[in-house]
Amino acid sequence: MAILTVNNIKKMFGTDVIIQDITFEVQKGDRIGLVGINGSGKTTLFKVLNGEYTADEGTFTTLKIGRASCRERV
Repeated sequence: MAILTVNNIKKMFGTDVIIQDITFEVQKGDRIGLVGINGSGKTTLFKVLNGEYTADEGTFTTLKIGRASCRERV
């Protein structure tokens, strides 16, 4: 069961593309890490996923474990 599905997320600040074509899925029980060089967009991705920033393109869906509700952001 996917608890997070991310499809083609893109975030820009002005004309600068910070992240693009981000697609992945996290299954219940997965252990994940996010690594990259400074300035590669790790924090920006997390801010998009927690709703602090809005993605310019793409979608993501989260499933709250233990509840029957899903949230989708565009």
